[in-house]
Amino acid sequence: SQSSTLVIRGLAVGELKVSDWKRIAVRELGQGFVLGAILAAVGMARVWMWGDGLPFMLVVGATLVAIVLLGCVVGAMLPLAIRRVGFDPATSSTPFIASLVDVLGIVVYFSIAKLALQFSCAHPDLTTTVAGSTNPANIRQWAKWLAEPLDGDLLREVQAIFAPVKNLGHAEGLPENN
Repeated sequence: SQSSTLVIRGLAVGELKVSDWKRIAVRELGQGFVLGAILAAVGMARVWMWGDGLPFMLVVGATLVAIVLLGCVVGAMLPLAIRRVGFDPATSSTPFIASLVDVLGIVVYFSIAKLALQFSCAHPDLTTTVAGSTNPANIRQWAKWLAEPLDGDLLREVQAIFAPVKNLGHAEGLPENN
């Protein structure tokens, strides 16, 4: 959103023209990469501290860099595109850009995670903790289990076992909510 605000201001005061898009895109790519790398380092450090493994660290790091890059470029290019088609670039409001980048961020994350899972399944000789297992055969088995129907009797038995357990950290576990 800061990128779009600066571009909209530049267009309004005449400092920028739509034809400056290449220069603006290069600037935003550089800034997005640097900011993304900083955030990726923080995110990867968190993954490392909680012991989630190198593959998950790489997924988190790549996702953060990609999302920040995407946010910077989309934020800067959208006002230029809107001006190019003849509309007021101020209509590319911050909530719209934030929502667009959020949706794209989800797509980016799941795309990178999918690639990591496909890689770990295709290379059974590599140890991975991407899906919480070091065995690709386990990942395949879990995927098969997801397609199977639930055993209703077993589910009721498990629910009966856990019925007396109350989690006081969640609203449904508090006595006044039961």
